[in-house]
Amino acid sequence: MRLESADTVKYRANIVGSLGGTTKLRWPHNFGAYRLTDHDLARGSLLGSPKLQLTLKATGAIEHLFCVDAGASLLGTFLVRHWDERSGMKLDVTGGHFFLYAEHQEHRSMLSNGVYVFEDVFVHADGALANYVVELTNDSEEEQRIATYAFSELAKDVADEVDVRYDESMRAFVVTSREKREHARVVGTSRAPSSYEVSIDHAKAVTGHAPGPLSNKTDAPAGLPCGIMHFSTVLGKKERAKIVFTFALSANGEADAAAMYRSAPKAEAALEHTQRTYHDVLERSVAITPNAEINRGVLWAKTNMQRVMLRPPSGWTFTNDPLGSTNCVGRDAAWFCAGADYFRPDFASECLMQFVKRQERSGLMIEYYDMLSDEREDFDLNVNDDTPLIVWSLWHHYQMTGDRAFLEQAYPAALKAARYLAKQRNKHGLIWCTSRETGSRGIVGWRNVIQGYRLSGATTEINSLCFAAFRSVAHMARIIGDGAAGEEFESLALELKDAVNQHLYNPGNGLYYLNIDVDGTPRSDVTADLVFPVMFGLADRSVASHVIRRLSDNDFWTPGGMRTIPHDAINYTPEDASGCLGGVWNGVTFWYAKAAAEYMPDFSEEALTNGFENYARDPQRNNTVPGEFSEWLHGETLVNQGMPLSPWFPPRYLWAVIEGVFGLDISGDKPKLSPNLPSRWNWCGLRNVPYGGKYVTWFFARIPELTLFSSERVECSTPVQVLPHDLSERFMASGDDAITAALGDGERIVGIVGNIQDRTVSTAFRLREARRAYTARIYDSLKRAWLEPRRLSAQELEGGVTTAMEPKGFHVIELRPE
Repeated sequence: MRLESADTVKYRANIVGSLGGTTKLRWPHNFGAYRLTDHDLARGSLLGSPKLQLTLKATGAIEHLFCVDAGASLLGTFLVRHWDERSGMKLDVTGGHFFLYAEHQEHRSMLSNGVYVFEDVFVHADGALANYVVELTNDSEEEQRIATYAFSELAKDVADEVDVRYDESMRAFVVTSREKREHARVVGTSRAPSSYEVSIDHAKAVTGHAPGPLSNKTDAPAGLPCGIMHFSTVLGKKERAKIVFTFALSANGEADAAAMYRSAPKAEAALEHTQRTYHDVLERSVAITPNAEINRGVLWAKTNMQRVMLRPPSGWTFTNDPLGSTNCVGRDAAWFCAGADYFRPDFASECLMQFVKRQERSGLMIEYYDMLSDEREDFDLNVNDDTPLIVWSLWHHYQMTGDRAFLEQAYPAALKAARYLAKQRNKHGLIWCTSRETGSRGIVGWRNVIQGYRLSGATTEINSLCFAAFRSVAHMARIIGDGAAGEEFESLALELKDAVNQHLYNPGNGLYYLNIDVDGTPRSDVTADLVFPVMFGLADRSVASHVIRRLSDNDFWTPGGMRTIPHDAINYTPEDASGCLGGVWNGVTFWYAKAAAEYMPDFSEEALTNGFENYARDPQRNNTVPGEFSEWLHGETLVNQGMPLSPWFPPRYLWAVIEGVFGLDISGDKPKLSPNLPSRWNWCGLRNVPYGGKYVTWFFARIPELTLFSSERVECSTPVQVLPHDLSERFMASGDDAITAALGDGERIVGIVGNIQDRTVSTAFRLREARRAYTARIYDSLKRAWLEPRRLSAQELEGGVTTAMEPKGFHVIELRPE
């Protein structure tokens, strides 16, 4: 298997017409792309927009097209196959590669007759539309005649009876469900087919001989009817031909689907717009570190989240089970929005307000709501983790955005929720869940999918979250000017902290109990839940360091991430139905990485690296997709047992990197930076972070003292130099081995060039639009000294100044105009 940055494969220069010359966007857009052979995948990408979700098979065929407004997959498999038109022989693929990008998936292959096939699948950034582009290029020495057949499952499932007609003006099948006439879809093409039909003869897709002319009938028999289109293509030497398939899905009937289809932009324009949409998103909160895998992980975390940000009629939301559920769950929304604050704060604001609007009269936040029916659930629990997490996430959003209007709208709900939580304390001052049931109605916390299991009473998890919620409300109150409430909840937070450390602390092992059960019995299990009092600052440093040390032991760790409970635990079950009793949930890995960053930064880096890298390590064996944060892994084999893309893991990765490694602390009244850099990191940075209503760039460098360069004034544990203008788009380095950032203040420009490789590399830094000569002063990390100043002309700076850097090394370049 071969996995590499697509930037290192110069395939675009050789295939210039694949989609009419689509936009070539700068790093980081293509930095994280993956290239794999035809046999490396167990499944394909999940691609998405606010209105449509699409999954791909390992073969590159479409598996499902899910209409967000309908809450259902309206189309099943879509695939394209080729036969030689003269002999009827099936044309097999003799070799090819998949390219996985943020916004689309490409397949490039060669047929047995020497015809090169390019296929590109993407979902439009706007609307419930998708394209499947097929381009054939005759690389053989003789004319080729090709019979191409496209097969599309037109029904949702076997029970879905549909009416189908072929519309010649649209060159498309138009399909509606008989039971739900509003569920409509159009499957059309850029070229009129030679023939077509609707059939349940699925064997035609795998026959060794070409199916021949089709019947041109569209009577839709029961049993997953398949729409088939036949195209005849003649290609002379080096000639090309293209077929573009367009899918339009609607929950508002045939007329709406047809109108959407007719107004759809051409594939070239649609892809370019989609690429630019993703590029703009991915350019926010770009990680610039010596660890290439963490840089890539941050990029794909944002990608994964962007794909599943949904906008049904009820407004921005997401589901933790794409294509499987229309429920938006409170705890997952809280974590998701904390991650979205770093690149899509507009989404986070509206998604959080969905829960504020649905808050129960008591003050409790609901467990989930259905984004289409608005059905709500709270599992009849007197307390849940959704409530404190939503409160914490509301404060997080304000801290990142400085949006006073948002805070004023959110504060009454947060105050109401916190007062409700305070009433759920028992005689010892602990937040107490009264449930005696099991499963979702008896587990107060993130592991509520374990069947036949109870976790109620006073749990260390819920009490840690409530401590964070009380502190958050105290901060909100002070900003709002509600001094009495600020003092009230600061006191409640400290009282709860004392209660936890008195009653939930286990003197027998120096850790915390899992919980005091509803029957009053302390439960002394050692699980990953120990991370909560450390993550949210409830544990003092002595106990926290003991927790971090224990959780770093071998019995918790695998090459793919952290188990939920130790390998030797009595109830260790690595393959149980939930994965919560020994499986590897990398959301937990990233929680640990955040908690451990202050205490064991090297181990935190390892957790972030391995947890993300595992998705690409052996995707066919491990049932993963490179770049996609899959759900949970078998605790022994590391094979994915859950969703290929778990939406609530990526935001925790962002959180762990930005607030763990970079040490962005927004737990107090004012944000501050206290970096927790691994021992080999002498430099790192974040570009274009949404912060306080602006976009801020930070980078650290040891010159030789660790110094922060920032485009905005920020409180930091290191010396700070403020240069207000972000010039990173003008300051670049050649090749894929070095990354850059730059700031300026009118009198000087300070840029950093960092080597992300484990070997010495040479690169050339350049300043676009230099226009004048500069005096350059360069700090060399290997020499640990500033080099003698030198004069660089505008021509030299624009052309590139060559330099070499040791493994993981860096140069800081200070430019002063003459």
